[in-house]
Amino acid sequence: MSMRTLFVVALFLAICAPAKAGSLDGLTVVIDPGHGNDDHGTRRRYGQQLITEAQLTWGVASELRPLLTADGATVRLTTMQHRLPSEWPPLAVFGRDTIPARGADVFMTWGQPSIRGGRAGLEQRFARARQVLASDSTATVLYLSLHFDHVLGRGCPAGARIIYPAGPYDTLLVVSMVSAFSQAGLLRADEDGPTVANGRSGLGRHLFILRQPHDLRRYRDRLRGRTRLVYNPVPRSLLIELANLPNNADWRRLQTSGALRRYAQVIRDGLVLYRRASSGSIR
Repeated sequence: MSMRTLFVVALFLAICAPAKAGSLDGLTVVIDPGHGNDDHGTRRRYGQQLITEAQLTWGVASELRPLLTADGATVRLTTMQHRLPSEWPPLAVFGRDTIPARGADVFMTWGQPSIRGGRAGLEQRFARARQVLASDSTATVLYLSLHFDHVLGRGCPAGARIIYPAGPYDTLLVVSMVSAFSQAGLLRADEDGPTVANGRSGLGRHLFILRQPHDLRRYRDRLRGRTRLVYNPVPRSLLIELANLPNNADWRRLQTSGALRRYAQVIRDGLVLYRRASSGSIR
């Protein structure tokens, strides 16, 4: 399906089936708050503070988890916070709200001890989703990795990017999430279309979710001998770049009251659309 066709279908869904709170029974959602620990991700200064991507992704995940649970979904996290270090204040002031003082500092992986003190690769985080997928055959398992972008070129675009796997993927999940972000006025529109995944991006390299087969071949040729490609066998997965931190409009939006909760609500709306459109036929 082309990007243009995907976006047209998304707009059709947005008009015909507006997202509202509803039942998410039967869905298991694995939430991956991007970065954390000593991997802060992108960052931007706010007064005397340095606001990190890890703080923001953990903040959105903290808002999203209760929303999905209230709608009947089972929620799993790839990471967690360790509450022992007393030197960490629980919250930091940002805009009109408070946000977590830090991101996750414990990474939960399958088949090995939890990782502390170092960077956990995204492929290790996928292991958490594969564990849930293997252990729960009665539920539809979704994997959502949450990030904030750092794009300076091409006019420093504003808005969210929805990145989907290059291999088997759930078109309805992509369309539903694109629809929800489009309805909220948060979707990026640039020359690559509303959803972007290619072999040039760091996220594409780590997640192995390249857009087209020729991208995969070019990536393999360029990195042969240095990186082993691993296919992600969780087709119902998305990586969402919620906003572009260098963009001033996105930055101001993040400072409005309830901003992180708003992003969480839009993701919830996308999942409600997905559940409604699938009509229980997505086992």
